[in-house]
Amino acid sequence: ANVRAGAFVRINNLTDRRDCVQVFPTTGRCDGGSPDQSRDRQGNTVGEGTFSTYFDRPQFFTSGRSINAGLRLDF
Repeated sequence: ANVRAGAFVRINNLTDRRDCVQVFPTTGRCDGGSPDQSRDRQGNTVGEGTFSTYFDRPQFFTSGRSINAGLRLDF
């Protein structure tokens, strides 16, 4: 029988490190900006004029850990 089998495992970001891909222009950091920005604020209110999700920007970070595995059969 002319059967060939193979297996693979692909792991991206094994240590689940959060790397910056974009930063806030007011601070130069990806995990927080200046609280007095004059933009529309959205999210849950945690105080007067302060919102908990205003600086939550997951697109400023690389994607988290991903693990893909599979099998291949050729015949």
